[in-house]
Amino acid sequence: MQQTSIGTGYDLSNSVFSPDGRNFQVEYAVKAVENGGTCIGIRTKHGVVLAVEKIITSKLLKPNANKRIATVDRNVGIVTSGLLPDGRHLTSRARDEASSWRRTYKAPIPMSALASRLGGYVQAYTLYSSVRPFGISAIVGGWDSEAEMPVDGQVGGGPTGGAGGKASFEDQNIRRGGPGLYMIEPSGLYWVSYIGREVAYFCMLTQDTGLLRCSNRQRSTVRERRT
Repeated sequence: MQQTSIGTGYDLSNSVFSPDGRNFQVEYAVKAVENGGTCIGIRTKHGVVLAVEKIITSKLLKPNANKRIATVDRNVGIVTSGLLPDGRHLTSRARDEASSWRRTYKAPIPMSALASRLGGYVQAYTLYSSVRPFGISAIVGGWDSEAEMPVDGQVGGGPTGGAGGKASFEDQNIRRGGPGLYMIEPSGLYWVSYIGREVAYFCMLTQDTGLLRCSNRQRSTVRERRT
C-alpha cells in the first residue's frame, strides 16, 4: 500500500508520524472536539467562571444527564468539549489526582499540579498503538489558597533566612494563590488559559452586543484558526 501525507497509511497508529511530522490520530481527536459543544472559562481577580454549551441531540435524553461540567474538588471544577465518555473518564482521573494529593499532603491540589498531571495522562494516550487519543479538550479552573499551607506534622515555621531558610513572599512582593485557569488539548499540551480558542470565537461573534469585547488582533487570530 502506498503511503501518502494526507493520512493514508499514517493514521493507523499513534506511534506513526507522517513524513512532514504530523500525528493524524491526534488531529482526528481535535476534529472531534470541534464537533462538540463550546466550553467557556473566564478568569477574573475574584474567581473563575466555567460554562458549557449543552447540545440536545434527542428528545429522549433524560434531563440533567450527560453533564459536561463537574466538580473535581472543593476548589476545582472542569468542563469538557468533545466525546462525552472521554470527558467522564478525564473527570474521574482528575478527581483521583485531587484525592491522592489530599491524602498525601493534607491540602487541596494546586491548579498547576493538577493541570500538569492531567496533561501527562492525556499525552500518554498518544504514545502507544493499543490506545487512542482523548477526543476532548478540557478547561480546568479553580482557586489556589493564598495562605501558606503547613506540612502535616510540621513543628514550627523553620528559619526565615540564612542557609536553608525560606524566602519571605512579602519581602519579594510575590502574590501566592488566587484563581487559575488551564486548558488541556488532546495532544496533552496544557497552558495557562487567558482567552481560549472557542472563547475568542464567541467573543468575535458577540462584538456588536457588548457582552464581550476583543481587540482587532484577537479577531484576526480567530479568523486564522477557523480558516
